[in-house]
Amino acid sequence: MELGLGGRYVDGRRRIQVSDYTELDARLAWKPTPNCEIAVISRSLLHAHHQEAAPPAISPKDVEVDRAIYAKLTLRF
Repeated sequence: MELGLGGRYVDGRRRIQVSDYTELDARLAWKPTPNCEIAVISRSLLHAHHQEAAPPAISPKDVEVDRAIYAKLTLRF
């Protein structure tokens, strides 16, 4: 079993009205065999959503990012 945690703090951007925020990401993985890994990954555990500033080429407005949880299966040959 492997557990990985990652935290981040992003300073606010008052000019573009994005508040500062702190977030936590996590990954829990299990290797039942050397060639197989099953993982559950989560992003933005501390808040259900938060604003982020997007580059103008991607979006003229700020982007709201939601919490995400997903599973990943890796098979190596």
